[in-house]
Amino acid sequence: MLHSGKNITVGLELSGQILRAVCIEHRQDRPRLLALEQHHLPRGADGALSSRGSIGRIIKSGNKARRIVVNIPGSAVHLRKIQVEISETDHLDDWVQWEAQQYLPGSPDDYLIEYQKLNSHQTDLLDILLVAARAEDVRRRVRFFHAARLQPAIMDADPLALQNAFETNYPGLHDLPVLLVNIEEDAATMVATRSGIPEGIISVETPREGGPPTDDIGRIIDQLKGRIQSDKESRPSGVRMLLSGGSSRLGEMANLFSVREEFDVEFAEPFRELAVLPDLRSRLEHQENLEQPFRASEFMLATGLALREP
Repeated sequence: MLHSGKNITVGLELSGQILRAVCIEHRQDRPRLLALEQHHLPRGADGALSSRGSIGRIIKSGNKARRIVVNIPGSAVHLRKIQVEISETDHLDDWVQWEAQQYLPGSPDDYLIEYQKLNSHQTDLLDILLVAARAEDVRRRVRFFHAARLQPAIMDADPLALQNAFETNYPGLHDLPVLLVNIEEDAATMVATRSGIPEGIISVETPREGGPPTDDIGRIIDQLKGRIQSDKESRPSGVRMLLSGGSSRLGEMANLFSVREEFDVEFAEPFRELAVLPDLRSRLEHQENLEQPFRASEFMLATGLALREP
């Protein structure tokens, strides 16, 4: 049975035709995982979402709490880290708008622009993560969920959700160079992070079945690795890779990245620092023994969405 209340958030991730839902209760000691589910949507599905079995019950819980957080694909978002002098923070909105005009393709009026303050390595400069999403892509997403009778409270970009799940579950790795790689059937999102700061973010289409899985992604990973690897870490193994997502080729890619690219690769654990209800933990352990289980790492993005606190 799901709880309901203002301290409950449901993360709802739509990746291609896969819908994943994660329900988390925010508590003072640590977040608690209440429920998770995934569902394959037939093309054209909309209004029936909120009444479909187990995933429907999770979504209804989020509606009651008025805390549904949905994802925006990384391909629809431009992210850029900028630096602003501390003395100019009173005019931060103006700085962000000016920066957006410098690099966004087309008119800034075509985008919804937000920003997030980051930790900074320098005392006189403030690191800002500028987030610009194509307005039409956001509206299309909103229309889809409204047709399903859902009212999202927040829309969060895939890379930020990935970073959020990492920060909660891997506090011991915050100061180390880490590559977060989430691969779905349709898109791959990669975040290079160090000291709690995303130093590089790239989203691309996932290579199709039958093609070389790492050619394009491998080149991007090499590029991102250079942004977080210090001079002392001359070997790729100095960088950790946390791999997640629902791609059927995830295991194949993990082996290739580990052997060919010489990374320390591990599958991400989105619930490792969360409290988990006993019956749900039993279900997760049972899944590992099934012939075709879902992997916990498939829920990394949805968990990052659900970890957004009220």
